[in-house]
Amino acid sequence: MIKQVGDIEVVETRNELEALVLETNLIKTHQPKYNILMKDDKNLAYIRITNSLVPEVVKTRLKNLDGEYYGPYAAGANVTEIIKVLRRIFRIRSCRVEFGEKDNKLVLGNKSGRSIPCLDYSIGLCPAPCLLEPTKIDDYNKNIEALKLFLSGKSSAILENLRNRMQQKAKQLEFEEAQKLKLQIEQIERLGTKQIARDSIPGDYDVIVGIEKYSKIFIGLTEIRDSHIVGVQQFGTENRLGESLETVLSTFLANRYFTDSVDQDVKILLQYELTDPVILTGFVEQKREIEYPQIGPKAEVLKFTEYNLRSYAEREELRSLSVKSPTRTTQMNIIERL
Repeated sequence: MIKQVGDIEVVETRNELEALVLETNLIKTHQPKYNILMKDDKNLAYIRITNSLVPEVVKTRLKNLDGEYYGPYAAGANVTEIIKVLRRIFRIRSCRVEFGEKDNKLVLGNKSGRSIPCLDYSIGLCPAPCLLEPTKIDDYNKNIEALKLFLSGKSSAILENLRNRMQQKAKQLEFEEAQKLKLQIEQIERLGTKQIARDSIPGDYDVIVGIEKYSKIFIGLTEIRDSHIVGVQQFGTENRLGESLETVLSTFLANRYFTDSVDQDVKILLQYELTDPVILTGFVEQKREIEYPQIGPKAEVLKFTEYNLRSYAEREELRSLSVKSPTRTTQMNIIERL
């Protein structure tokens, strides 16, 4: 496999979960030879939250049992990893301890050879509902409800609820619990950008960004099809003719949409309004829609595209400097770039 690699492209995401979701999208779209999992619809999987007395979060391929389902996702190791991330952040149990009811009270069934409570409780990854204490069961149920909201895309409601709980714990002088909630808030805030990689924009879009950096002009393209990111590309030019950013961008747009076979239903997202009359007239004739979002999910995808483009520009600059003679000036330029 290594001998067949021609180049390596990097896509930077803002958190672990977004990286996992984006990977499943790209594998499903591009069908890479050496990724044997997650390639077809037979491997689609869901995240299931069971309806048991103390709910579990599990991966499943069939929606034939009780519970609430989220997805589908491409199956395999990635969905398993996504669940691990969610369990850790929302403090959800990973054990298979069974719970039952007796005389209207919660009781333990099969412990599956687990100690009660297990190590997860000791290191703060689970509130230990297995201890059967009402406050711990209540905390666990609140974590489950928060996870459901998050998977439904309602992270702001979760954060508000967690902040209220944190303040309440602090007023009651339960500072250790308040600190745990604070950490949970910070982790969820970092995870909040996951929607950039999945289900953030309904429809088909080309998201295009241009920047000037290191006396060069770079163009970034994020392709969204059926609401999923399926490609991230970057292009650079030396710009020896001193052309403006808009001129280079117009040339890119003309080459892509007037010569390539990009479906006319694909909409275009840009940072700034175009002024080139030829490009604008061509898009009118094609009946192709252009948007210039400033806020909301579409603006977030523009930021995602620009972030990756700037990282690409920095890598390209360092790569070009690394092949030059190791003069003092070159070495200083490399240090400045770092």
